[in-house]
Amino acid sequence: VILVTKDPLFWLKSMSKHFYEMQVSERSQRAGLDALFGELKHAGRRYRDAVDLWCSSMESFLDEELYPSCRCVILRYEDFLFRFWEVMVHLCAFLNVNPQRLKEPPNSCRQKPHGGSEVRGREDALKYYAWCANRHCDFSPQHFERMQEICPELLRALGYEAVSTRVGHHLAVGGEDEDIGTTDGLATGAAPQSRRLCTWVPELRVGDIVAARLSCKGIVDGAADVDCCHGRCSAGRVWAQVARSASEDEFAEIEVLRQVPYSWLAAGTHDWAVVEWPERPRHPALGRLPSGGLRVSRGSLDLRLPRRPSSCPQAGEEDWGDELVATSLPLTEEGYRAAVC
Repeated sequence: VILVTKDPLFWLKSMSKHFYEMQVSERSQRAGLDALFGELKHAGRRYRDAVDLWCSSMESFLDEELYPSCRCVILRYEDFLFRFWEVMVHLCAFLNVNPQRLKEPPNSCRQKPHGGSEVRGREDALKYYAWCANRHCDFSPQHFERMQEICPELLRALGYEAVSTRVGHHLAVGGEDEDIGTTDGLATGAAPQSRRLCTWVPELRVGDIVAARLSCKGIVDGAADVDCCHGRCSAGRVWAQVARSASEDEFAEIEVLRQVPYSWLAAGTHDWAVVEWPERPRHPALGRLPSGGLRVSRGSLDLRLPRRPSSCPQAGEEDWGDELVATSLPLTEEGYRAAVC
């Protein structure tokens, strides 16, 4: 059994588009955040509000008697989005699946209607769920006060960050918190004075293999930030390797890989041949990529093969020098599976 969790703030935003099986007060409008902060019913039970429903559901997921760990696994939606390869390797190590499918890229298509409109595709989701600005916007100070009551131990058990009391205070006085930035982040195309990535976004390290989304305008103009149009005229994704990255920098420097080196392939020359799905014709601009490193937006990089898996046991920091990691962790499916399983 796979139990999927989602950050409570983003979960509330998703549920505000469509209440599904939740029965809210008749006085509330059919959709919207305010309606979720009042009494409701779900599956025949009454809850103080949607925050109470989220807490009760998560507590049940952690109940060993209800969901024994021997046959149940908790999967964070955020990890499935940002650490797709690591999640799939872990799951496939215990499931009877076709290992060749691990070489295929994640599906980027929109999957279903949601609240009267289409849900975000993978490209939009990677941008939207990466930034704290998008996590915090749209909530009122009263909403923040209620969400601060979520049990800290429950959030820590699931790896989610608690709601900061500073956020609610600054919103209450009409201020702007450094963790919030603008209220719309990437959606408006405006650069906030300060941005912070959500805690579940993996830190990029030198040598990580990523699928980089490049824009047509940046390639043609030779701009430093090749994702300057934020995907509105995307030329598509290409394989790249991280050349330089800072943990809290919203940009990273990459080197485009003209082809996947055969040393990474396990068996067969078609492994890692496709960088995005569904495939589309190669954009002519991708053949005019400038030589050397490219400085791109962190939101345009989809981590595919981390050089050091987050689940690898770490000896000492001195044992994780670049040379040791490069020789002890071959970037093949077999080497990777051996490292994480």
